[in-house]
Amino acid sequence: MWLVSGQSNMVITMQAPQTTVLQEKIGAASNGKIRLFQLPNASSDVPLKDTSGLWRPAVSPKAVQSMPAIGYLFGERIQTELTIPVGIVVAATPSTVIQNWIPADVLRANPLSRRFVLQYESARARLSAGSARAGGSRIPAGAPDSPWNPSASFNSKILPLAPFAFKGVLWYQGEGNVEDSEIYPSLLNDLVDSWREVFQRADLPFIVAELAPYQRPASSVKDSARARFGEGLHAFAARKSKVWVVTLVDAGSRDDIHPARKEIPADRFARMALAKVYQLKIDAEGPRYVGIEIRSGDVMVKFDSAAAHLAIRSTDSAGVMSDADRAVGFELAGEDQVFHPADAEITGINVVTVRSSKVMNPVAVRYAWRDYPECNLVGANQIPVAPFRTDDWPMKAF
Repeated sequence: MWLVSGQSNMVITMQAPQTTVLQEKIGAASNGKIRLFQLPNASSDVPLKDTSGLWRPAVSPKAVQSMPAIGYLFGERIQTELTIPVGIVVAATPSTVIQNWIPADVLRANPLSRRFVLQYESARARLSAGSARAGGSRIPAGAPDSPWNPSASFNSKILPLAPFAFKGVLWYQGEGNVEDSEIYPSLLNDLVDSWREVFQRADLPFIVAELAPYQRPASSVKDSARARFGEGLHAFAARKSKVWVVTLVDAGSRDDIHPARKEIPADRFARMALAKVYQLKIDAEGPRYVGIEIRSGDVMVKFDSAAAHLAIRSTDSAGVMSDADRAVGFELAGEDQVFHPADAEITGINVVTVRSSKVMNPVAVRYAWRDYPECNLVGANQIPVAPFRTDDWPMKAF
């Protein structure tokens, strides 16, 4: 049994995107060994012990069309590979921030999240006619039992599930915290630890999704908050036991924060679960950047050998067929810290050589470092290279 949690991309149904892939999946649905339970869209300012709902078997197109797409498609892949019954529990709430999913006492104990709770409590103390305003704060004050209150989703959607023996957790959240890349890893650590305590399993696996690309209309920096957010996720997973990150750099939509191709995150989640949790011999990760070497203006970017045989993806970032024959998405900068688009070619099974006529003495490389990047570098398994950078420079405005 798997717990599927996060924001709205985790609750969008099979029928909502109206894509050919999902419609075909709906039409073929007839597997009673896949069952899904979705918690009601309720929240609470106090811890709850119980919830309501029904287990739904995936026995027909009618049953499946209203199921959350990522949860169902993930369950289908796991059931097909392992030929065992699979239960999917969906506990997700649209538009929430991670602070809604962490216990109140844990939020108070962390200096990075304490302000969130104190501002809310101050607003509640001034409640009049059941509403409040947290002046000047990005944090929604919320009415009683609002899903955007501190810990409201944890209280109503996580605690009532204890002590279910989940095989693991799929976590896809962050649109509400995309500007919080510096503190998000600490908050995610609190979430992982607190949920492991609730479910009485210190090694409960977590598979976390990057944010899919999306071009924010009001973007005001020549940088990427989304890329920095993903950078924090990968750094956190590298130091936290039984936590893995799946890249979605090829699964976004320029104009829609809810991209339609839900089969991509579902497949990445399933691959990672099969490889890391069930220990099957499945390629689950794309090539990972490991270092650079600079020679006479050329930068050799090296990737790990685990996902060798770098290749060029045959589709662009929107999933449309592309005739690109070289890697795109690379940028170089010199000591002035100004990045310029760069030419890149695969020069070894795990090496890309990058150069730019505008940067004679490069010191830093970035790849796919945009909110909606055009990039096409993948491994032999067609899983893309995640956005990365070799510098640690702060975000700069135009």
